[in-house]
Amino acid sequence: MSYEIKEQGRYEIHRVPDGDRYLLLDGTPYAITADYFTISEGSQGDLWALSPDDFELLTNGGADERLERVREGSYKLIHFQDEEQFQNIPYLFLEWNGKYEELYIPDGLPQKPDEEVRFIYTDHTIRADSLESYLETTRPAGEDLAEAAEDEPPVEDYFDLTAHELALKIRAMEPAELRQLESYEARHKNRTTVINTIRNQLRH
Repeated sequence: MSYEIKEQGRYEIHRVPDGDRYLLLDGTPYAITADYFTISEGSQGDLWALSPDDFELLTNGGADERLERVREGSYKLIHFQDEEQFQNIPYLFLEWNGKYEELYIPDGLPQKPDEEVRFIYTDHTIRADSLESYLETTRPAGEDLAEAAEDEPPVEDYFDLTAHELALKIRAMEPAELRQLESYEARHKNRTTVINTIRNQLRH
């Protein structure tokens, strides 16, 4: 039984008067086809990536089209493996009023503008403290107890580096090193600026 946190941070949901909704994950915009707040258990919808320019046009639309932020909170994108409570697919957890709502995203998040994936809104919730406790007592993927105890930082002098100093090193790192650093950063300092810098570098 294990899991891997693929992404985590802050999310926002915006909408326009006609009901179209847009999801921001740490500032990265996605469009949602289904009416997020009224779809029933097991309903499916599409989630596709937008370019920052396209989202900027929506943000600065006319009075009848301007986006309204309707909610925000923390999110986690987690892939569970051999867990009794969860299927072996990526889950997107969106925190709201002390609980996390669940979306299945079998193919993960779209990675480039206009790429589209299917999601399933489960209509299930899990208390935020229950999910955090579950993750603390479950082994992250690829780690046994001995490895977790040693847990060497992937960057020399990691704990002495500021976020800016670490960002300079990130620009010279390979994708495998970036993913390792992202996982380590999430488990230790969990600085949003550092994680966003890593993800931006991975997109290049």
